[in-house]
Amino acid sequence: MAKQLRKVFLITKIRNIILTVKSTPLYLNEIINFLNTPIAHKFIDPIRNDFIEEDQDIPFILKFHYFVFIQNKNFTRNKLPSKGRIKRKILRKIIFQNKIID
Repeated sequence: MAKQLRKVFLITKIRNIILTVKSTPLYLNEIINFLNTPIAHKFIDPIRNDFIEEDQDIPFILKFHYFVFIQNKNFTRNKLPSKGRIKRKILRKIIFQNKIID
């Protein structure tokens, strides 16, 4: 899939990218390496019907300006301690007594 994305970037000549990653990425380093390694064979540009071959002298390098992670995993306190039965009972009574009716 990364090679197909590289072909799309070569055809459209997009070099600057903001990468948005949803959830936890598994093979992010490998995908970025695949996006920056040149494709070994020629392929056809479907828009201009030309053959595209990457030059080894001047490589097409993608620049990632930002990495945005959405819904990533929280590694801090995952489970909060629950309150005991007595503390919950007292809290319920305090809330019930201090209710303000509008």
